[in-house]
Parts: sequence; structure tokens; C-alpha cells
Amino acid sequence: MHDRETAETIDDAASEWAARIDRGLSGTEQEALDAWLAVDTRRIGALARARALWVHAERAARVESEPRQGLLNRRRLLAGGATALAATLAGVLVVPRLLGDNGELASAIGETRRVTLEDGSAVTLGPGTRLRRSFDTARRLIELVSGEAFFEVAQDARRPFVVIAGQMTMRAIESAFGVRAIEGVPLSVIVSTGKVSIGAGGAARVLEANMRLDASAPGAAARVTRLEPDALQRSLAWREGMLAFEGDTLASVAKQFDRYGAARIVIADPVLAREPITGSFAANDPRGFARAIAASLGARVAIEGDTIRLSRKPAAK
Repeated sequence: MHDRETAETIDDAASEWAARIDRGLSGTEQEALDAWLAVDTRRIGALARARALWVHAERAARVESEPRQGLLNRRRLLAGGATALAATLAGVLVVPRLLGDNGELASAIGETRRVTLEDGSAVTLGPGTRLRRSFDTARRLIELVSGEAFFEVAQDARRPFVVIAGQMTMRAIESAFGVRAIEGVPLSVIVSTGKVSIGAGGAARVLEANMRLDASAPGAAARVTRLEPDALQRSLAWREGMLAFEGDTLASVAKQFDRYGAARIVIADPVLAREPITGSFAANDPRGFARAIAASLGARVAIEGDTIRLSRKPAAK
């Protein structure tokens, strides 16, 4: 039955659950919610979006007094306004009651840290990364609020390991995979070992080892590629202090260097900002990167303290 479940019916049910959550769940209802979420990872993402809409509209207090038509109107809001709300929240869904029960993990600018979670899984946080986790007897749930993380998932078939990033929901049992959710940079998922099921926009697909998914914008078609072993290692080299790019725009590359805090790269020309960049660079050496790129693109680099400015050279007279 659930194979034929559409995104619309999932959103309808998620809206109903959001209403119940805001008035408070009984023990029986909580068990029913856990069972509903366990069936399909798309439901977890739908509930996150529904809860965000409720918080945003500040209408939860009127749930029990409003007629059923009010719930239907909210479902229309969920279907039609999710994209706009996601933009309002800078692409991050903050769901206070669904996530955050077990606390927050964060890394500072320039810091990479590895943390062992209570279930035996491990997560490596890239610089400037923030995530929330909520583990219980039914599931292991993590929201990657911003930044980049690599998950090494401990096996527990009874409790799926689920990561939410933007509008994507990833489910793994025994896998190792990386997720990047940086503002202004395409969201990406890279599977190192095992399999990861990914749901986004009502569709679901499975990534296997050595596969990568990139989504340039919410609602846009995702691109899946198969990586050679050396390309996989380059893509995850940030864990060792290296940044590897394969056709990324210069603007996107600059944002990733900013997370390491050594200096801020400013690109003064919009055409230059769209130039594709390929190569591997030391994350803590943005000045060396800027000089190399300036020489390659025929650009000009000016370094003033902690600011690196890249611009087009004046046209020859």
C-alpha cells in the first residue's frame, strides 16, 4: 500500500500529526506516530516541514477549536507554501519538538572534530557545522542544520538512522556517508560504504557505495554520479584538511574556504564568480589558492589582512 502513497497524501497525514503534536500526544498516539514514521523516510521529512509551518504560522493553540476545514486549509498551505517557507528559513527547517531532545553538536570555524554517538555511530563535523540529534527506542534522528558531516553508522536494524538536511531525508542502517548542507553551495550526499535511501520532493532513490548525489536547488532535479575510488577519496578529503573541487563555481569554492577562517575570499566580478574550478587545495591556505586561481584565470588578486579580493584584470589598451 505504501508504495502507491503520494507526496500529497503523506503531507496530508503529516499536517494532521503536526496538529496532534502541538496539543500534546498521549502514549498511544506517540506509539502510533513512531509506527507511522518507521514505514517511510519521506514521512519524517514531511512531518519536519509540517511542524515548521505550524511554528511559523503560530496557530497551534487553535487546533482543537477549529473545524476540520481549518486543517484542510493548512494542508493547502503545506502543499503550496513549503518552498517559500524554506526560503524564509534560509533552507533550514527548525523543528524544536521533533529534533533537539538529545542536544546539539557543533564545530567552530576552522575546526574539524569526530564524535562518537551513544549508539556507537560516529560523526565527523567539518568546520562551522551544526547538527541536532534525537535518539529513542524507535529511531536515530539527526538534523544537519548547516555545514558538512560524515556519518559512520553502527548497525541497529530496529532503529533506522535518519539524517534530515534541507528538504532531503536520508536513511541508513550500516553505512558510511557524507552530507554537505552549506548555504550557497549545492546540497550533496556521498556514500562511501553500504547503501543510503534518499527521499526528496516525494521521490525516493537508493545510493550505493561510490555514488554521489548533488541537488543545486530545492525542487530541482538531483544529479547522481558514480565515483571512481580516487574521486571518492578527494570528495571526502576535507576530513584531512583538503578541499577538492570538480567543476564547482568559484563563488561556491570561496564559501567553502570561508568555513576554515584563515581569510575571507571576495570575488568582485560576477562573471569571474561563475568560473568552474577543478583541483585539490589545502583548506588552511586560501591565499595560495587565490594566487593559483588568479594565475590560471588571468585574474588579479589583492590581499589586505584577512580579506582576499579576486577581480578581473583591466582590459589591455
